[in-house]
Amino acid sequence: MACWRGWVAVAGAAGVAWAQEAPAVKDGASPSSAIVLRAVPKVEVGAPTETSSAEEAMAWLLTRGLARTKGQVEVAGRILDAASLEEPSNARWLFGRALVLRTNGQRTAAREMMERAVKIEPESAAHQFWYGTMIFESINDAPTLKKMGLADTAMEALEKSLKLDPEQPMARYSMAQFYINAPGIAGGSLRKAREQAKMLFAMKEGKGEFLGHLVLALAAAEDGAWKEMGEEFEAAETAGGEGADPRASLLGHIDCLLRKKEDPKAALALIERYAAVADSTDDRPHVLLGEARRMMKDYAGAVGPFAKAVEMNGKSKTAVWGLAESAEKTGDVERAIGQYRAYAAAWPEDERAGKAKWAAERLERKRK
Repeated sequence: MACWRGWVAVAGAAGVAWAQEAPAVKDGASPSSAIVLRAVPKVEVGAPTETSSAEEAMAWLLTRGLARTKGQVEVAGRILDAASLEEPSNARWLFGRALVLRTNGQRTAAREMMERAVKIEPESAAHQFWYGTMIFESINDAPTLKKMGLADTAMEALEKSLKLDPEQPMARYSMAQFYINAPGIAGGSLRKAREQAKMLFAMKEGKGEFLGHLVLALAAAEDGAWKEMGEEFEAAETAGGEGADPRASLLGHIDCLLRKKEDPKAALALIERYAAVADSTDDRPHVLLGEARRMMKDYAGAVGPFAKAVEMNGKSKTAVWGLAESAEKTGDVERAIGQYRAYAAAWPEDERAGKAKWAAERLERKRK
């Protein structure tokens, strides 16, 4: 299993192709299942109102680190829908509508909208990059037989984007992530991923440094080279360049320790460090602590963090499942039934939905 599947998304495509869970907006909060790093400067942009321009709505959608409520996204959507209706051949407004759909978790619809934008304006490096990104984000929603073709189309879009503008760290990083996460039969290659890292380090003004270290860290994790993995994540914490964020590096390191190395004890110190710098609205410190304790079979210790995470963000699959399992292990049957049922209801297509439904029914029979 590749690490960093659901915790960190760079331009939304960190878990490229095979496993990324795209977060959807919920009332009153921004998505919290991933840190999203975008290729835009850190600037203050106000939430759109009914009198905002389409360009103002676009700027807000493209600005990193903003809390976005469902209502605000709906306003942006109305503005961009109106602009697109007035100028149907304007690819920028189609791009904006695709971003709205993406923010709402409508991955396939976002990809299809972005495809329309690319057809109108194929020579835009930004549009080709986002088209490739949105394909990768939605690929798990496609029928199995279509996935290979979609992956090829996404790589072609990223390659064209880099041909149009070679100095794009995010596009280079997304290609590296594909090579790391894809099976060999589908084009996966750690050698090619490391080649992308070299090109990131070679970019002007060090703007690919941070992402280059992340690529090397993730490639090392796939190789089981734990010392090298740790060194690269630590280097990323202090690196500069596009998307540089020590919290993102910490999250990636933690996730690789949990998912890839399966070493929750080693992850605990990093989780404590992350909790110290995380925003008060961020549920991830609680999710990660609960997951580490669950992996250590400390189910009593996992209940509290998972419960807090569910309270903060009921759309966290890891937290809902972890709370259900931990509650069952500690004898809290009522809570376990409630969380298993909540999981099955919220994610009926998920591979664990059937298990959750069966577990709830089993516990109800046992209770009788």
